[in-house]
Amino acid sequence: MMTKLTQWLRANKAPILLAAIALTLRIYGNRFGLPDEFSVDEVHLVPRAIRFGTGDLDPHWYFYPPLYMYVLFALYAVYFVIGRAAGLFGGAADFGMQYFLDPTWFYLIGRTCTAVLGAATVWLAYRFGERAWGRAAGICGGLLLALCALHSQNSHYVTTDVPMTFLAMLSLWLAWNFTQTGSRRTLAAASLVAGLAMATKYTGVLLAPAVAVAVAVRWRSRGTQPHYVFNPDTGSLRRAAGGLAIVASCALAGFLIGCPWAVLRAGPFYTDVVLAQGENIKHAGLGMEHIRNMWWHVPSVFLRQGMTLPLLLVCLAGLGWSLWKRTAADIVLAGFTVIFYLWIAHYKNYGFVRYWVAIMPMLCLMGGRLVADVSARITPRHALPAAGLLALVIAAPSGMAALQFGRELSLVDTRTIAANWFCDNVPPGARVALELHDPLLKPTPESVLRDATNPDQFAQAHISETTKFDYLHKLDRPWEKHSATNKVHHLAALEHFHCKYNSFMAFSLAEYPLDMYRRNGLEYLVVNKSIYGRYLAAEDRFPKAAGFYRNLERTCAPAPAPPGAICELAVVFHPRPGFVTGAEIKVYRLLENATEPGDQQ
Repeated sequence: MMTKLTQWLRANKAPILLAAIALTLRIYGNRFGLPDEFSVDEVHLVPRAIRFGTGDLDPHWYFYPPLYMYVLFALYAVYFVIGRAAGLFGGAADFGMQYFLDPTWFYLIGRTCTAVLGAATVWLAYRFGERAWGRAAGICGGLLLALCALHSQNSHYVTTDVPMTFLAMLSLWLAWNFTQTGSRRTLAAASLVAGLAMATKYTGVLLAPAVAVAVAVRWRSRGTQPHYVFNPDTGSLRRAAGGLAIVASCALAGFLIGCPWAVLRAGPFYTDVVLAQGENIKHAGLGMEHIRNMWWHVPSVFLRQGMTLPLLLVCLAGLGWSLWKRTAADIVLAGFTVIFYLWIAHYKNYGFVRYWVAIMPMLCLMGGRLVADVSARITPRHALPAAGLLALVIAAPSGMAALQFGRELSLVDTRTIAANWFCDNVPPGARVALELHDPLLKPTPESVLRDATNPDQFAQAHISETTKFDYLHKLDRPWEKHSATNKVHHLAALEHFHCKYNSFMAFSLAEYPLDMYRRNGLEYLVVNKSIYGRYLAAEDRFPKAAGFYRNLERTCAPAPAPPGAICELAVVFHPRPGFVTGAEIKVYRLLENATEPGDQQ
């Protein structure tokens, strides 16, 4: 038994080392923020996965597909069984309560799962490169991906980008195997995994046409051309049609296995996926107004920042080399990369850098293959060590960026410092207005039970110009995480905390005029640069919102405020490189018995 294990370890030392490097970078700093929940994307998945324990497997929210939530639910079930056996939980109620008391372990489990899937993607990339182009290409491609900052950074979160990327790599690997064997079973597996990828993140649908490209590669006409030239005869067309039917049916089956609610609750699914997503894309995202040409912005900004310039240039050159060589592996990898780019980048003013995690393995593999080919031509006798060293030099800046990201995550956040300041300086029960990315103050029971998304006393004062995409941001509210859980547990857990505040929450405090906060008894306003900085950068599009923040800064004098002032700037929390991370946070105190202002907007 030990002999076989030893033999396996020796035979797989290269991918094991690459996966270990990748896992180390992806786990470093993954305890960030805890027990606070700072990532608005993570809180869409974790509480819903916990709530599945009630027996209701419907997430009742389909903006994200639910497959990764089910994976988390399975992991949490294991955590529950182990904790119950160890006496940590008396039962399901104690387990559910633990999320509100201290969700640390729920997030560590999810973040570690994402990191493991990120490292597993590196393993797959190595195997793909090794079998398609040789060991040197596998090592170089795996190393480039292991050190890729964009992939490493997104592997720290309980989000769907990295899990979908793992499934994409697996699907394309199976699709390439199909081009070599012609096995319909392998084609069905590649298509099924493509459907599961879509059930993890909807952009996984672009894998289906990529797998269809593999069908065209396999059932081409026979010839003597050195590259694949598509000139099919009648027989190959018939075989290709059968293959495409397998792709469509199995991809659909995989999607419905992971997301049956597309059929079982077609109406709400359509509303969340088509209407909400469509409105969001139509109006573009806040902070994206500066993007004039997404086709150019993707490589020049998103990919350059996420990969660093040396790695990006080599990977783009590798893509060009693959389009020139056009082997089966080239066509499968380049096909998905091009399809993904053409579809995602055609949204003119909408996109996030994390979207491009999906093509990182493909780009790194093609870049690694190019490095291996160049090394073989320059020094044939020492091609493998030369290729590995060259790949390391190319990827080193990206690896350093990944390492620096983990270090920054390990620093204290301005939100944590601000929350501690509130506990030390503001009496519990004070009325506080908060916006997205503010410190996560514990709410009073009154705050939890109140319909904070549209309180009656504030509804008529809402300024719709500040959030033209308001439907989506209602889904992103900080308190939304608790709507996916049992409020009974939440209210019971709050009894254990002393510092609780009567909180009013909005995506941006600029959604309402300053005078409204005063008239409704708010005592503190908390704003942060990750929100107000985006409005100020888009002042021509959101003049009222930008005006609110400028007026707030102009009206509220630094403490102590002079007589007659309506508000004062109580404290500012600044990030400090190497010591404190996060966005700048400003806390304003509204003063009583102040002179009534005019139009504060």
